[in-house]
Amino acid sequence: MQPNTLLELQNLQISFKNADKQWVKSLKGVDLQVHKSEVLGIIGESGSGKSITFLTLLRLLPANSLVEGKILFSPNQQEPMDLLTIDIASIRKLALKHIAYIFQDPLAALNPSLKIGKQLMEAVLDESDKTNRKKKCLEILEEVMPNMAERAFESYPHQLSGGQRQRVMIAMALLNKPDLLIADEPTTALDPEVQVNILNLLTNLVRKNNSSLVLISHDIRSVADYCDRIAVFYQGNLVEIGKTSDIVNNPKEAYTKALLNCRPNSKNLGYFLPTIKDFMENEFPKTEHFSEITVGEENLLEGTNISRVYNKTFKALEPLSFHIKKGECVGIIGQSGSGKSTLAKILVKLEKSDTGHLLLNSDIKQSHVQMVFQDPFSSLNPAIRIGEAIEEVLKIHQPHLSSKDRNQKAKELLEETGIDGNLMDKKPASFSGGQRQRICIARALAAQPEILVCDEAVSALDISVQAQVINLLKKLQIEKGLSLVFITHDMNVARHICNRILVLKDGQLVEEANTNELFEHPKHPYSQKLISYYQE
Repeated sequence: MQPNTLLELQNLQISFKNADKQWVKSLKGVDLQVHKSEVLGIIGESGSGKSITFLTLLRLLPANSLVEGKILFSPNQQEPMDLLTIDIASIRKLALKHIAYIFQDPLAALNPSLKIGKQLMEAVLDESDKTNRKKKCLEILEEVMPNMAERAFESYPHQLSGGQRQRVMIAMALLNKPDLLIADEPTTALDPEVQVNILNLLTNLVRKNNSSLVLISHDIRSVADYCDRIAVFYQGNLVEIGKTSDIVNNPKEAYTKALLNCRPNSKNLGYFLPTIKDFMENEFPKTEHFSEITVGEENLLEGTNISRVYNKTFKALEPLSFHIKKGECVGIIGQSGSGKSTLAKILVKLEKSDTGHLLLNSDIKQSHVQMVFQDPFSSLNPAIRIGEAIEEVLKIHQPHLSSKDRNQKAKELLEETGIDGNLMDKKPASFSGGQRQRICIARALAAQPEILVCDEAVSALDISVQAQVINLLKKLQIEKGLSLVFITHDMNVARHICNRILVLKDGQLVEEANTNELFEHPKHPYSQKLISYYQE
């Protein structure tokens, strides 16, 4: 190892035993160094090998795995040790003091039955008394969430927002000042302002502690400003590594170019998005321009003075009015807590408004307003075959169909959304996140909707899979005259897919405009702030 190297992977290979008891290689011989006091970005799609590479350090892989190669670690100028040759008890001691891991979902990583303070105090390594341990925890909480450290200390995880929980995870990770911090997709489901705040906080604190940070993400552009170097993973291989400026401005590999260009931006505005596959087959793929979208004159749905109050005091939605026309995509943007999802639930009657009313066009029913949720993993029943999940909807909304016809219709809906109809007998576990979201869209289409409400329907997906799902939704909008209500915190996605946008802040509708007008001439200061996150 070089003197400035903290971690070195030498020919690291990881295999998993499949159902046929055959070893399948997921990581195919990776050589990689993490330098002392650097921020290294690890980029790639789900399944590229980026997360399993670093889970291996702490022996967090399942029992059906086989790891080969060397993982050399040298904290505090110590002689390098191979983490693959030391016992699990030593690994745990090492992890407590020298290596910390921040997982993607802080709600799943924190114990829901314990207050934050108790969980933090359990993580303190020194032998000081309870008073000193509490003082140390409050000090680190004050660093990551100024002016609310005491409140957070006494809170349960569910009483904090997603961004606040992630700050707690950062505090816990940095409590013992580790040499190496691994942050695995730490901002994926957070709105852009919180993303920026979290990444600024994370990188500033590790630099202050002279620690090294490995920042794992599927989106180069979201983390590029924070990384010294970037390593790109593809199908179990490290395909490109270098200084961030070189990777972003002059990528050598087609896959890296694809990750940079399949995201919505000003260059592909008005076009179906190129996908990873397109770039891998053609260095400069051509994509089709959107067909002319005909937006109807009549309103399919009107909301008048809609409001929602929780616990008699918290105003999730102030009275607001809006409309949705046939064939248009209405975007709803705003930070977490702005009221976006509350409005979505009211639209599909999962919640009741406290004031006002929804008026549907006489040609449609409430069942013609359907929802696609954010998380495709929890949206499908894991015990039910995907064909059966769609046929259940057909039974309710098209009861005249025979069993044979329902089966055929379910197959057609799956194929219409890009899923092989011959896979109807498979359960959700057999599909990737992007495929599951397509299945959720097919299930929603089974109700023959006029309006599809998409609540952060692409925020949990890889950039390349996002492109596929956005293309699918745009295609359905054009071909079926389907109206979309598209809720998102991603300004690039909002500009790409929406015809008109509503801006919500603290439950209030602060601005409404056609998409181009809003992005080019936002009037409200809050709109201007949100649009500042649009990346050209």
